[in-house]
Amino acid sequence: MKDRKRLYLILFIVAAVSFFFFRFFNLDKRILFDWDQETLSFQLKKILVEHRPILIGHRATDVTGFYFGPYFEYLFVPFYFFSRLHPIGLLPFIIVINAVLFMVSFYVIKKLFNRDISLVFLIFWALNPLLIVYDITVWAPILIPVGIMLTWFILWRLYNKPSYLNFLSLGMVLGFFSQIHSLFFFSDLFAAVFIIVAFVLIKNFKQQIFPKLMTLGGAFIIFLAPLVVFDLRHQFLNSKLFLGYFANRVQGTPHVYDSLQVFSNFVKPLIFSNNLFLGGLFYLAIMVILIYLVKTKKKFYKIFYLTSLIVWVITALVYFRYTRRPSEYYFLYLYPIIVIALLDFFYKLKKQLLIILCFIFFVFNFKDLTAVTNSYPRGLSYKDKTIKILKENMNGRPYNLAYGIPWYLETGYSYLLDYYGMKPTGKPTDPMVIIRMPAKKGDIMVNKVGISIPKELRK
Repeated sequence: MKDRKRLYLILFIVAAVSFFFFRFFNLDKRILFDWDQETLSFQLKKILVEHRPILIGHRATDVTGFYFGPYFEYLFVPFYFFSRLHPIGLLPFIIVINAVLFMVSFYVIKKLFNRDISLVFLIFWALNPLLIVYDITVWAPILIPVGIMLTWFILWRLYNKPSYLNFLSLGMVLGFFSQIHSLFFFSDLFAAVFIIVAFVLIKNFKQQIFPKLMTLGGAFIIFLAPLVVFDLRHQFLNSKLFLGYFANRVQGTPHVYDSLQVFSNFVKPLIFSNNLFLGGLFYLAIMVILIYLVKTKKKFYKIFYLTSLIVWVITALVYFRYTRRPSEYYFLYLYPIIVIALLDFFYKLKKQLLIILCFIFFVFNFKDLTAVTNSYPRGLSYKDKTIKILKENMNGRPYNLAYGIPWYLETGYSYLLDYYGMKPTGKPTDPMVIIRMPAKKGDIMVNKVGISIPKELRK
């Protein structure tokens, strides 16, 4: 018994240290400050400085996308309040969200399965280089894993006690996280399929099901309130954008090959290759494992894995019709299903295999793990330092600004210029400052970025 407790303690320490080390080490120099983060910062300035509450939040993918509710943006209000609108407020937000993800995941997986699977699940999350990048990037998908864990937990409670309170809780979780990112729509689907299957298979689940579903739906709809107000004021603009967004993405030639390649890239940390053929085989292998688990499991777990299997198949059907090349993070919602299915399968064969799997996973991902802790030249720290140097040299004098970097790297500087009161004049007669990459001889260097300041303006 003592040896078993010692092993649990060691696994917990390994999971916690690896999780927090790879996310928090050198974090201040790894935080991105690009388009998403800059847009968020301007929204928060509107809320905190201009005292203008917002009804809409970020948009789905691009300028043609629909708007989500403003809940993601409001989560940052206390962080930007205490940082006095400096984007360094993003850093404690990342720390808090990752701590919540670790604790919630440990508790939920332990509750649904057992402590062994919970700890190994965390190790597989902690040592995934791709997930590390996602977990320290301030954008809407950072909250999706927490939402998935909470959904699973409430579905488990719902299975054991289909009460009004649990239906209400599920509606609130689904309603909130559905206003964070469209990826969570697959979790909405997961919950809907689970409820339908439970309704078919469990007798007591049918009792008062319709008023309970109305309770769930009412809780879900409450979170649409800001968007409804916005639509009423703007001739149902967001509703039209919402319908057009999905209609446009199923018109044309589906990118089946691209979708499978991106899926292969996403599962590379698990199969140690992004080969398209291996990615396809892995997809089929997980499907076979899910079918096996459906046949061998009972009660809650049978419904859980049947629901996972249905979502797994629907995912393929969706991307067989998707006419755009997806990004790797589009498959983020599948990772918990993949890992749980693999761990439960191997645990049933022989639980000692889980330790071997952890070791193999670490060894094959070691090179990428060392790379993700490196400083990032597009990060907040270096952009902030660049504008500080510019401010010191300008000393309040008028100037113009040009960028000698790709357009997608320019984002982030505008907010920092605004924050430090360093807006360029735009007058052609004023001296020209250039921020460029790669730097040229004579530039002031900030990591890989060069600042070209006329000699007469240098401090």
